[in-house]
Amino acid sequence: MTSFRAMTLANFKMIVRNRTALFFLLGFPLIFMLLFGYLFGTGETRLSIGISGEDVSPLAGAIADQMEQTDGFTVYRGDLESELAAIEDGDRTVVLAFSEPDGDHALDAQIYVNQANPQFAQIGLNAVEQFLLQSELEIAGQPRMIQTDVANIEGDEFQFIDFFLPGVIGISLMVNGIQSLSTTFVSFREKGILRRIKATPFPLWQFILSRISTQVVIAVAQTVILVAIALVLFDVNISDSYFSALVLVVLGAFAFLGIGFVISAFASNTDVADSAGTIITIPMMFLSGVFFPVDDAPAVLQPIIQLLPLTYLVEGLRNVLIDGGTLADTWLEIGVLALTAAIGFLISVRFFRWESREA
Repeated sequence: MTSFRAMTLANFKMIVRNRTALFFLLGFPLIFMLLFGYLFGTGETRLSIGISGEDVSPLAGAIADQMEQTDGFTVYRGDLESELAAIEDGDRTVVLAFSEPDGDHALDAQIYVNQANPQFAQIGLNAVEQFLLQSELEIAGQPRMIQTDVANIEGDEFQFIDFFLPGVIGISLMVNGIQSLSTTFVSFREKGILRRIKATPFPLWQFILSRISTQVVIAVAQTVILVAIALVLFDVNISDSYFSALVLVVLGAFAFLGIGFVISAFASNTDVADSAGTIITIPMMFLSGVFFPVDDAPAVLQPIIQLLPLTYLVEGLRNVLIDGGTLADTWLEIGVLALTAAIGFLISVRFFRWESREA
């Protein structure tokens, strides 16, 4: 174990002394968080509207359909209980609940407003009330067909930086696992380091394990630093589900390390490894819900989004950090990340090469 500790320490020293690697491991995601945090940190991500009871009448259904097609609204449909739970969690600005009328009106509508951000809540309430009035004229042909009532709900305060922080953590783990590891391992192969290790009594599995251990420790350190900076600079609203978040971070690190090892197994040189890592990470960064909710993405992209491991890491982290979820609540995310890691390591072991193809 002395040799293993020595190799792990040597890996740490190599990474710390590599300024380029340090920038991509910490500087790159940190710049992202500072840039978007200061630009949009206290802003809302969207005007999200929950609708329930749209099946009580054709008028309610028509209004729901029209609202869904209106720019500026992100509409979610569900039963009243689930939509009220969503507004309490800060995931809805307004919930519009239709019901059978008690009086002479054609329809009753209860409007629930999230008062965590009063200014934005007022904007949402005004927008919904104006929309209902316009819809009455367009669909029913006369005003005052809908009896409305407003109820305020003290939901969780939700800022863009709260939404964005798990995405930044995901980006840092992805870059750490895919680009950093793949180019480093291919470089070791090109420089003959792996060949020399093969000729020594030092087991290959210990060398690989020491590198994995180094990358996982760095991933956890990255997460702690990013969360600390977000707390100090932006006063993010996160839960205390730290253990659940740690489990997801470690599994996410293993998942992306597995992908990084696959790239290193097939890449012929560092240029190929770097290009392959870029081709994988850039689309994943923009399609995995880092910058916007995946539900808002076009339907044609949804199958692709559901195949990306970063999607599950980011959603899992949001579940535990923002919503206070437990590991049981993130079983799907945990399963996908663990499966990604297992498949990646199995493929890389099968196609592992000690030397470059040109050798």
